[in-house]
Amino acid sequence: MAGYRLLLDDTANTLIRRARGFRNLVVAVVLVAFGAVAGAVALLSLRPLVILSLLGPAYVVFLWHDNRVLADWRRSLADAWQRREIDFSAFRQALGANQALPSATVQGMLATLPLARDLTVEQGWSAGTRAAIAQALEVRDSGHTESLAGRGAGVTSVTLAMVFAILFRTWLPLFGCALVPVLILLCAWSRRRRMSRAVTRIAGLLQVGDCAIDQYREGLAALDWGAGAGCDKVRLLDLGV
Repeated sequence: MAGYRLLLDDTANTLIRRARGFRNLVVAVVLVAFGAVAGAVALLSLRPLVILSLLGPAYVVFLWHDNRVLADWRRSLADAWQRREIDFSAFRQALGANQALPSATVQGMLATLPLARDLTVEQGWSAGTRAAIAQALEVRDSGHTESLAGRGAGVTSVTLAMVFAILFRTWLPLFGCALVPVLILLCAWSRRRRMSRAVTRIAGLLQVGDCAIDQYREGLAALDWGAGAGCDKVRLLDLGV
């Protein structure tokens, strides 16, 4: 029970960190909007309003930070789960019984965890099965974080180039947009490299005697991979064929 208590506290802290990140986003929106309007009024020009476009990168940075916070939370849970200190089914029930936590937010966080049919089935999952599912969970989270980081870098590059080009009335900053194709290529290369290593690790775990293929596929099939990453899920599921 001590493991559950610590992870429940960690969940509460994660909710606090997520709320703090959202408050920071709101503050950033207010400051950027105020600065743009104040600059337009002071200069009697609409050009400072282009600063409002910085809200796009600010939102992507918020999403990236929020994803990292959630990934850290899931990693702690997955480590305890592999050590059999907790079961996700029981953990869901424990969180659901805590009325002090925001129900909708908690349910959204729990939906990103592996799901068994019931607690009895999950307790029957072997150590090898749990290790393979945890590896797949880490691959998904690192992919999401990396994708958001690349998207944020691309959006920020284009936005800053546009802002400087308009504010200083020169086309030179627009050459910064040339970074976008480079970022796309780097992200694609990193994704292939990450998946190749993940396939090797998980395939090795699936060859261990106590790893049940049907359990692995059941746990992995329940994971929500998100838009644009379904092919990664299919590739990892195919390892269990």
